[in-house]
Amino acid sequence: MKHILIVTTIYRCGERMYPIIPKLSESYKLSLLTLYQMHRGGRYSGWNGTTDMRDTFDKEYSKYFENHWTGEVYGKGLLDVSQFDAIIQDDCRDRSGLDILYREAKEQGILVFGNQHGGNNFNPDWSKPPTEHGGRYPLMGIESNFDKCFFYGQYEFDYYTQFADKKHYLLGGFPSNDKLGKYERTNKHILVITNFLGNNPKRRFKGREFSEKFVENVGLKEIQEKYQRPVVVKVKSRLHDAPSYEIDKKYVSNVLSQFDIEGEVVFDVEDDNKLICDSICVVGAASTMMYKPIQKGIPTVMIKGSGWSDFFGDFPGILDWDKELIIRELERQETDGKDVKYLEYIIHGSSDYTSTEKYVSHIERLV
Repeated sequence: MKHILIVTTIYRCGERMYPIIPKLSESYKLSLLTLYQMHRGGRYSGWNGTTDMRDTFDKEYSKYFENHWTGEVYGKGLLDVSQFDAIIQDDCRDRSGLDILYREAKEQGILVFGNQHGGNNFNPDWSKPPTEHGGRYPLMGIESNFDKCFFYGQYEFDYYTQFADKKHYLLGGFPSNDKLGKYERTNKHILVITNFLGNNPKRRFKGREFSEKFVENVGLKEIQEKYQRPVVVKVKSRLHDAPSYEIDKKYVSNVLSQFDIEGEVVFDVEDDNKLICDSICVVGAASTMMYKPIQKGIPTVMIKGSGWSDFFGDFPGILDWDKELIIRELERQETDGKDVKYLEYIIHGSSDYTSTEKYVSHIERLV
Protein backbone atom coordinates (compact mmCIF):
# COMPACT_ATOMS: atom_id res chain seq x y z
CA MET A 1 0.00 0.00 0.00
CA LYS A 2 1.38 3.40 -0.95
CA HIS A 3 2.24 5.82 1.83
CA ILE A 4 1.14 9.50 1.95
CA LEU A 5 2.31 12.16 4.41
CA ILE A 6 -0.34 14.73 5.42
CA VAL A 7 1.15 18.03 6.59
CA THR A 8 -1.00 20.36 8.70
CA THR A 9 0.04 23.93 9.53
CA ILE A 10 -3.02 26.14 10.20
CA TYR A 11 -6.40 24.70 11.15
CA ARG A 12 -8.46 27.43 9.53
CA CYS A 13 -6.61 26.82 6.24
CA GLY A 14 -6.52 23.06 6.38
CA GLU A 15 -10.03 22.43 7.67
CA ARG A 16 -11.28 22.84 4.11
CA MET A 17 -9.37 19.76 2.92
CA TYR A 18 -9.08 17.62 6.07
CA PRO A 19 -12.26 15.65 5.23
CA ILE A 20 -10.31 13.88 2.46
CA ILE A 21 -8.37 11.99 5.16
CA PRO A 22 -10.92 9.21 5.90
CA LYS A 23 -11.46 8.63 2.18
CA LEU A 24 -7.72 8.51 1.47
CA SER A 25 -7.19 6.01 4.29
CA GLU A 26 -9.27 3.47 2.38
CA SER A 27 -6.57 3.21 -0.29
CA TYR A 28 -3.37 4.55 1.28
CA LYS A 29 -1.28 4.29 4.41
CA LEU A 30 -1.26 7.75 6.03
CA SER A 31 1.15 9.53 8.36
CA LEU A 32 0.93 13.01 9.87
CA LEU A 33 3.32 15.94 10.28
CA THR A 34 2.06 18.91 12.34
CA LEU A 35 3.85 22.26 12.05
CA TYR A 36 3.39 25.94 12.89
CA GLN A 37 -0.01 26.56 14.55
CA MET A 38 -0.90 22.87 14.53
CA HIS A 39 2.19 22.15 16.66
CA ARG A 40 1.25 22.30 20.35
CA GLY A 41 4.58 23.61 21.62
CA GLY A 42 6.42 26.92 21.42
CA ARG A 43 4.62 30.05 20.29
CA TYR A 44 1.27 28.30 19.75
CA SER A 45 1.06 26.12 22.83
CA GLY A 46 -2.24 27.81 23.71
CA TRP A 47 -5.36 28.41 21.64
CA ASN A 48 -6.99 31.84 21.46
CA GLY A 49 -10.58 30.66 21.26
CA THR A 50 -13.30 28.71 23.02
CA THR A 51 -12.27 25.27 21.75
CA ASP A 52 -8.77 24.18 20.74
CA MET A 53 -9.46 23.03 17.19
CA ARG A 54 -6.35 20.85 17.29
CA ASP A 55 -8.26 18.71 19.78
CA THR A 56 -11.12 18.60 17.29
CA PHE A 57 -8.70 17.50 14.57
CA ASP A 58 -7.20 14.79 16.77
CA LYS A 59 -10.61 13.48 17.79
CA GLU A 60 -11.80 13.32 14.20
CA TYR A 61 -8.68 12.17 12.34
CA SER A 62 -5.90 10.78 14.56
CA LYS A 63 -7.19 7.24 14.11
CA TYR A 64 -6.31 7.34 10.41
CA PHE A 65 -2.55 7.95 10.91
CA GLU A 66 0.06 5.29 11.56
CA ASN A 67 2.81 7.78 12.51
CA HIS A 68 2.93 11.36 13.77
CA TRP A 69 5.81 13.85 13.80
CA THR A 70 5.58 17.43 15.07
CA GLY A 71 7.64 20.59 15.29
CA GLU A 72 7.22 24.35 15.11
CA VAL A 73 9.10 24.35 11.78
CA TYR A 74 10.33 21.55 9.57
CA GLY A 75 14.05 20.92 9.70
CA LYS A 76 16.20 18.53 7.74
CA GLY A 77 16.19 15.10 9.32
CA LEU A 78 12.96 15.50 11.28
CA LEU A 79 11.69 12.44 9.44
CA ASP A 80 12.78 10.07 6.66
CA VAL A 81 11.07 11.45 3.58
CA SER A 82 12.03 8.45 1.44
CA GLN A 83 9.30 6.32 3.05
CA PHE A 84 6.53 8.31 1.34
CA ASP A 85 5.03 8.11 -2.12
CA ALA A 86 3.42 11.55 -1.91
CA ILE A 87 3.03 14.53 0.41
CA ILE A 88 -0.13 16.63 0.80
CA GLN A 89 0.18 19.90 2.72
CA ASP A 90 -2.72 22.10 3.79
CA ASP A 91 -1.27 25.39 2.47
CA CYS A 92 0.71 26.68 -0.51
CA ARG A 93 3.20 29.03 1.15
CA ASP A 94 6.93 28.80 1.82
CA ARG A 95 6.49 28.84 5.57
CA SER A 96 7.43 26.63 8.50
CA GLY A 97 10.21 24.90 6.59
CA LEU A 98 7.94 23.56 3.87
CA ASP A 99 10.50 24.63 1.26
CA ILE A 100 13.05 22.38 2.98
CA LEU A 101 10.58 19.49 3.04
CA TYR A 102 9.89 20.06 -0.65
CA ARG A 103 13.58 19.91 -1.58
CA GLU A 104 13.99 16.68 0.36
CA ALA A 105 10.96 15.23 -1.41
CA LYS A 106 12.35 16.20 -4.81
CA GLU A 107 15.62 14.44 -4.05
CA GLN A 108 13.53 11.28 -3.66
CA GLY A 109 11.25 11.91 -6.65
CA ILE A 110 8.19 12.34 -4.41
CA LEU A 111 5.17 14.30 -5.63
CA VAL A 112 4.10 17.19 -3.35
CA PHE A 113 0.58 18.66 -3.35
CA GLY A 114 -0.35 22.06 -1.94
CA ASN A 115 -3.72 23.64 -1.23
CA GLN A 116 -4.91 27.17 -1.87
CA HIS A 117 -4.16 29.28 1.21
CA GLY A 118 -7.45 31.14 1.19
CA GLY A 119 -9.28 33.98 -0.46
CA ASN A 120 -6.94 36.54 -1.99
CA ASN A 121 -7.38 39.25 -4.57
CA PHE A 122 -6.39 39.06 -8.21
CA ASN A 123 -4.92 41.91 -10.20
CA PRO A 124 -7.63 44.44 -11.22
CA ASP A 125 -6.21 43.93 -14.71
CA TRP A 126 -7.05 40.27 -15.26
CA SER A 127 -4.39 39.99 -17.95
CA LYS A 128 -1.68 40.51 -15.31
CA PRO A 129 -0.61 38.40 -12.33
CA PRO A 130 -1.58 39.49 -8.82
CA THR A 131 0.59 42.04 -7.07
CA GLU A 132 -0.85 41.52 -3.58
CA HIS A 133 1.39 39.03 -1.79
CA GLY A 134 -1.34 36.57 -0.81
CA GLY A 135 -2.66 36.43 -4.34
CA ARG A 136 0.80 35.43 -5.52
CA TYR A 137 1.10 32.34 -3.30
CA PRO A 138 -0.15 29.90 -5.97
CA LEU A 139 2.56 31.24 -8.29
CA MET A 140 5.39 31.64 -5.78
CA GLY A 141 4.96 28.11 -4.45
CA ILE A 142 5.45 26.30 -7.77
CA GLU A 143 8.43 23.93 -7.44
CA SER A 144 9.27 25.71 -4.21
CA ASN A 145 6.83 24.00 -1.85
CA PHE A 146 4.47 22.15 -4.20
CA ASP A 147 4.33 20.47 -7.60
CA LYS A 148 0.56 20.71 -7.88
CA CYS A 149 -1.83 22.96 -5.98
CA PHE A 150 -5.53 22.32 -5.44
CA PHE A 151 -7.87 25.20 -6.31
CA TYR A 152 -11.46 25.70 -5.20
CA GLY A 153 -12.85 26.00 -8.70
CA GLN A 154 -12.49 26.69 -12.40
CA TYR A 155 -12.64 30.45 -11.83
CA GLU A 156 -9.26 30.47 -10.06
CA PHE A 157 -7.86 27.93 -12.52
CA ASP A 158 -8.73 30.15 -15.48
CA TYR A 159 -7.01 33.13 -13.89
CA TYR A 160 -3.78 31.52 -12.70
CA THR A 161 -3.19 29.41 -15.81
CA GLN A 162 -2.61 32.65 -17.69
CA PHE A 163 0.68 32.94 -15.80
CA ALA A 164 1.74 29.35 -15.06
CA ASP A 165 1.48 25.97 -16.75
CA LYS A 166 -1.85 24.29 -16.01
CA LYS A 167 0.02 21.11 -15.03
CA HIS A 168 0.64 22.75 -11.64
CA TYR A 169 -3.04 23.12 -10.73
CA LEU A 170 -5.91 20.78 -9.86
CA LEU A 171 -9.58 21.32 -9.02
CA GLY A 172 -10.42 20.15 -5.51
CA GLY A 173 -13.40 22.22 -4.47
CA PHE A 174 -14.27 22.43 -0.78
CA PRO A 175 -14.32 18.93 0.72
CA SER A 176 -15.42 20.41 4.06
CA ASN A 177 -18.56 21.81 2.43
CA ASP A 178 -19.85 18.41 1.30
CA LYS A 179 -21.49 17.98 4.69
CA LEU A 180 -23.79 20.92 3.88
CA GLY A 181 -25.82 18.47 1.82
CA LYS A 182 -26.75 16.49 4.95
CA TYR A 183 -28.55 19.36 6.65
CA GLU A 184 -31.85 21.08 6.02
CA ARG A 185 -32.18 24.81 6.46
CA THR A 186 -33.80 25.73 9.78
CA ASN A 187 -33.76 29.58 9.66
CA LYS A 188 -33.00 29.83 13.40
CA HIS A 189 -30.75 32.89 13.34
CA ILE A 190 -29.15 35.72 11.37
CA LEU A 191 -25.45 34.95 10.99
CA VAL A 192 -22.76 37.62 10.87
CA ILE A 193 -19.32 36.42 9.77
CA THR A 194 -16.41 38.66 10.74
CA ASN A 195 -12.84 38.98 9.56
CA PHE A 196 -11.10 41.57 11.72
CA LEU A 197 -12.69 43.39 14.66
CA GLY A 198 -12.52 47.11 15.33
CA ASN A 199 -10.62 46.64 18.61
CA ASN A 200 -7.71 44.83 16.93
CA PRO A 201 -4.60 47.02 16.61
CA LYS A 202 -3.28 44.66 13.91
CA ARG A 203 -6.45 44.75 11.85
CA ARG A 204 -6.53 45.10 8.11
CA PHE A 205 -9.42 46.38 5.95
CA LYS A 206 -9.66 49.40 8.25
CA GLY A 207 -12.97 51.18 8.03
CA ARG A 208 -14.81 47.98 7.05
CA GLU A 209 -13.96 45.78 10.04
CA PHE A 210 -16.70 44.70 12.48
CA SER A 211 -17.44 47.69 14.68
CA GLU A 212 -20.23 50.11 15.59
CA LYS A 213 -19.82 51.68 12.16
CA PHE A 214 -20.18 48.30 10.45
CA VAL A 215 -23.35 47.37 12.36
CA GLU A 216 -24.89 50.76 11.64
CA ASN A 217 -24.05 50.87 7.95
CA VAL A 218 -25.13 47.31 7.06
CA GLY A 219 -28.41 47.89 8.90
CA LEU A 220 -28.06 44.90 11.19
CA LYS A 221 -30.83 46.18 13.48
CA GLU A 222 -33.13 46.60 10.49
CA ILE A 223 -32.26 43.08 9.27
CA GLN A 224 -33.17 41.71 12.70
CA GLU A 225 -36.45 43.61 12.69
CA LYS A 226 -37.25 42.18 9.25
CA TYR A 227 -36.52 38.53 10.04
CA GLN A 228 -37.35 38.50 13.76
CA ARG A 229 -34.46 36.18 14.56
CA PRO A 230 -31.56 36.42 17.03
CA VAL A 231 -28.17 37.42 15.66
CA VAL A 232 -25.14 35.12 15.92
CA VAL A 233 -21.76 36.79 15.34
CA LYS A 234 -19.04 34.32 14.29
CA VAL A 235 -15.57 35.60 15.21
CA LYS A 236 -12.45 34.08 13.67
CA SER A 237 -10.01 32.59 16.18
CA ARG A 238 -6.67 34.34 15.62
CA LEU A 239 -3.65 32.91 17.41
CA HIS A 240 -1.13 35.74 17.01
CA ASP A 241 -2.76 38.77 15.40
CA ALA A 242 -5.65 39.57 17.77
CA PRO A 243 -6.40 40.29 21.44
CA SER A 244 -7.57 37.43 23.65
CA TYR A 245 -10.89 35.87 22.77
CA GLU A 246 -12.38 37.07 26.08
CA ILE A 247 -11.60 40.67 25.09
CA ASP A 248 -12.96 40.11 21.58
CA LYS A 249 -16.16 38.51 22.87
CA LYS A 250 -16.79 41.42 25.23
CA TYR A 251 -16.12 43.91 22.42
CA VAL A 252 -18.62 42.31 20.04
CA SER A 253 -21.24 41.94 22.79
CA ASN A 254 -20.88 45.62 23.64
CA VAL A 255 -21.29 46.62 19.99
CA LEU A 256 -24.51 44.60 19.70
CA SER A 257 -25.89 46.02 22.93
CA GLN A 258 -25.38 49.59 21.71
CA PHE A 259 -27.94 48.87 18.97
CA ASP A 260 -30.25 46.84 21.20
CA ILE A 261 -29.63 43.78 19.05
CA GLU A 262 -30.53 40.40 20.52
CA GLY A 263 -27.70 37.99 19.85
CA GLU A 264 -24.67 35.98 20.90
CA VAL A 265 -20.99 35.69 20.00
CA VAL A 266 -19.34 32.42 18.96
CA PHE A 267 -15.76 31.53 18.07
CA ASP A 268 -14.97 27.86 17.54
CA VAL A 269 -18.02 25.72 16.83
CA GLU A 270 -18.34 21.96 16.67
CA ASP A 271 -19.89 22.01 13.20
CA ASP A 272 -19.75 25.17 11.14
CA ASN A 273 -21.84 23.57 8.39
CA LYS A 274 -24.69 23.19 10.90
CA LEU A 275 -24.16 26.80 12.02
CA ILE A 276 -24.56 27.89 8.39
CA CYS A 277 -27.64 25.75 7.73
CA ASP A 278 -29.35 27.15 10.82
CA SER A 279 -29.12 30.65 9.28
CA ILE A 280 -31.98 32.52 7.63
CA CYS A 281 -29.43 34.84 6.04
CA VAL A 282 -25.71 35.62 6.29
CA VAL A 283 -24.01 39.01 6.18
CA GLY A 284 -20.47 40.12 6.89
CA ALA A 285 -16.91 40.12 5.63
CA ALA A 286 -15.66 38.37 2.52
CA SER A 287 -13.95 35.14 3.61
CA THR A 288 -13.82 31.53 2.49
CA MET A 289 -16.51 30.68 5.04
CA MET A 290 -18.90 32.73 2.91
CA TYR A 291 -18.74 30.03 0.24
CA LYS A 292 -20.81 27.83 2.54
CA PRO A 293 -24.09 29.80 2.63
CA ILE A 294 -23.76 30.61 -1.07
CA GLN A 295 -23.39 26.90 -1.85
CA LYS A 296 -26.38 26.06 0.37
CA GLY A 297 -28.53 28.73 -1.27
CA ILE A 298 -28.86 30.86 1.86
CA PRO A 299 -29.18 34.61 1.11
CA THR A 300 -25.70 36.07 1.56
CA VAL A 301 -24.24 39.56 1.42
CA MET A 302 -20.57 40.48 1.73
CA ILE A 303 -19.45 44.06 2.25
CA LYS A 304 -16.96 45.43 -0.26
CA GLY A 305 -13.59 46.18 1.28
CA SER A 306 -14.12 43.96 4.33
CA GLY A 307 -11.96 41.11 3.03
CA TRP A 308 -10.60 39.57 -0.16
CA SER A 309 -13.55 39.10 -2.50
CA ASP A 310 -12.13 38.51 -6.00
CA PHE A 311 -12.40 34.72 -5.60
CA PHE A 312 -16.20 35.05 -5.55
CA GLY A 313 -16.24 36.23 -9.16
CA ASP A 314 -19.38 38.08 -10.21
CA PHE A 315 -21.45 37.06 -7.18
CA PRO A 316 -24.16 39.77 -6.96
CA GLY A 317 -24.20 39.80 -3.16
CA ILE A 318 -20.92 41.73 -2.85
CA LEU A 319 -22.25 45.18 -1.97
CA ASP A 320 -21.27 48.53 -0.58
CA TRP A 321 -22.87 49.92 2.54
CA ASP A 322 -26.50 50.55 1.67
CA LYS A 323 -29.14 49.26 4.08
CA GLU A 324 -31.99 49.16 1.59
CA LEU A 325 -29.88 47.58 -1.15
CA ILE A 326 -28.63 44.88 1.24
CA ILE A 327 -32.16 43.88 2.28
CA ARG A 328 -33.35 43.88 -1.35
CA GLU A 329 -30.47 41.60 -2.32
CA LEU A 330 -31.25 39.19 0.52
CA GLU A 331 -34.87 39.09 -0.63
CA ARG A 332 -33.86 38.57 -4.26
CA GLN A 333 -31.63 35.61 -3.43
CA GLU A 334 -34.37 33.98 -1.35
CA THR A 335 -36.77 34.29 -4.28
CA ASP A 336 -34.38 33.28 -7.08
CA GLY A 337 -32.55 30.49 -5.25
CA LYS A 338 -28.95 29.50 -5.84
CA ASP A 339 -27.25 29.80 -9.21
CA VAL A 340 -25.94 26.29 -9.90
CA LYS A 341 -23.97 27.31 -12.99
CA TYR A 342 -22.16 30.01 -11.02
CA LEU A 343 -21.50 27.64 -8.13
CA GLU A 344 -19.90 24.95 -10.27
CA TYR A 345 -17.60 27.54 -11.83
CA ILE A 346 -16.54 28.86 -8.42
CA ILE A 347 -16.51 25.62 -6.36
CA HIS A 348 -15.70 22.30 -8.00
CA GLY A 349 -18.22 19.64 -6.96
CA SER A 350 -20.52 22.13 -5.28
CA SER A 351 -23.85 21.37 -6.93
CA ASP A 352 -23.98 17.77 -5.69
CA TYR A 353 -21.60 18.06 -2.70
CA THR A 354 -18.93 15.82 -4.22
CA SER A 355 -15.75 17.87 -3.68
CA THR A 356 -14.17 15.14 -1.53
CA GLU A 357 -14.76 12.51 -4.18
CA LYS A 358 -13.37 14.72 -6.94
CA TYR A 359 -10.35 15.77 -4.87
CA VAL A 360 -9.41 12.20 -3.96
CA SER A 361 -9.83 11.08 -7.57
CA HIS A 362 -6.88 13.30 -8.53
CA ILE A 363 -4.71 11.70 -5.83
CA GLU A 364 -5.70 8.20 -6.96
CA ARG A 365 -4.84 9.10 -10.55
CA LEU A 366 -1.43 10.58 -9.73
CA VAL A 367 -0.16 8.49 -6.80
